[in-house]
Amino acid sequence: MRRGVVLAVFIISLVSLASANSIESHNVTVDLEDDSVDVSMLFNSISQNQFTYLTDHPVENIEGQVDGEPVDCEFEPRALGGEIVCDLDRFEDFEIDLSYETSGLNTDRNGATVFRYSQVIYRPTNDYNFKVFLPEGTGIVEEDGNISSQVIDPADGVVGSEGRRIHVEWSTDPSLGETVSYQVIYEDIQTDFRLIIVLLALLALTIGFIKFYLSYRTGRDVSEVLDSLTEDELMVFELIKDNEGMLQKDIVSESDYSKAKISGVVSSLEDKDIVSKEKAGRSNKVWVKDEYM
Repeated sequence: MRRGVVLAVFIISLVSLASANSIESHNVTVDLEDDSVDVSMLFNSISQNQFTYLTDHPVENIEGQVDGEPVDCEFEPRALGGEIVCDLDRFEDFEIDLSYETSGLNTDRNGATVFRYSQVIYRPTNDYNFKVFLPEGTGIVEEDGNISSQVIDPADGVVGSEGRRIHVEWSTDPSLGETVSYQVIYEDIQTDFRLIIVLLALLALTIGFIKFYLSYRTGRDVSEVLDSLTEDELMVFELIKDNEGMLQKDIVSESDYSKAKISGVVSSLEDKDIVSKEKAGRSNKVWVKDEYM
């Protein structure tokens, strides 16, 4: 009997409170990057000089504004969540903005993260909008046998993105006393991306090492080859190199050697793969190969 009376008094109080308050729009944005919540409510009217906002999750570092002006707000914890209470000096056509930090909206399940949010509609509300931003580097999981519950719930949630972050958004016209609930199951997608970055970095280092080694080996081989040249071969090599290629007859003219001597030296350099030559008129064009320049 006593419990029935208490329940009746509670219902009467709720109906009385609801009839004295009217909300044109109620917008909630949750950012899972830092577990922050932003609430914006456009009131048509309210009958009290205090605004009360119920939550089913903890609240920290709360800030409140009415029509852009700061107001004093406090959080009073309850068994589940609690209530935010802000002082008011306006009763019609005003906007309340709340910002706070929370926790406990996520749970881990089978390598994925389940986000859940719910709220009781205890004032007549014409338009309720809810939006959740997933952390950067995460994405919505695919529907498969590993996921036993609905990935996006309600299913009419609209998925979008801003930059590199994904969000899901719902809009509804709730009834008084209804509980609106939302769920998104998401997972970390950075693992594969980071692995690709690591592999690309290793590939770049490997290519760089190979280039360095080949350059070092080539330089060492060139030095060893040049050190093995005779005095005559080295003189002819330097002469051709300094002139960036010469006719064989001009090499004879520029040196103190005979035509036969120069022919033999050039042939020796060609056999050692240091110079190349090709027919040019009645003489040969001789030049030093690139790796020896």
